[in-house]
Amino acid sequence: MGLHDQEGLQQLRARRLGLGERPYDFYTLETAEDLAGLSAVLKRHRDAGGRHPCIEMNFVVSNLDFGKMSSESFQQIHLLSLAKGLPAGWSRPGLMEAYRKGIKDGVFQPALHGMTHFCRSAVERNARANGQRADLLRSLWEASTPYIYWRM
Repeated sequence: MGLHDQEGLQQLRARRLGLGERPYDFYTLETAEDLAGLSAVLKRHRDAGGRHPCIEMNFVVSNLDFGKMSSESFQQIHLLSLAKGLPAGWSRPGLMEAYRKGIKDGVFQPALHGMTHFCRSAVERNARANGQRADLLRSLWEASTPYIYWRM
């Protein structure tokens, strides 16, 4: 998912996290408009058999439940099923419908990437420890940002 949009960016900058060292620092969850644009590009092309190109979309099927985690001082990970929506504060109107439409249209192919995008036991161990990595995780999670992969 990446950054919690502009709000998350501001919160992390306020914590003096040096964002901007790498492009991935600014990644955030795609929008329905992003998917519609990608779908439109794919539909403009066909192979010799008349088929549109198809992109495999790898899904992480759970998000961090920041509300529950906050109530426990971020000492344990709680997951929120993707089927139940996005974490509190995240808003992507029409996103799931845009994915479903791309799948129906044959330009997106869903695939399982994992339950989470990280090793849960390793991240929980680091969250409970004292030190820089625990501080980084708490800062990210307080800003509703699950992780920034290269910083882990």
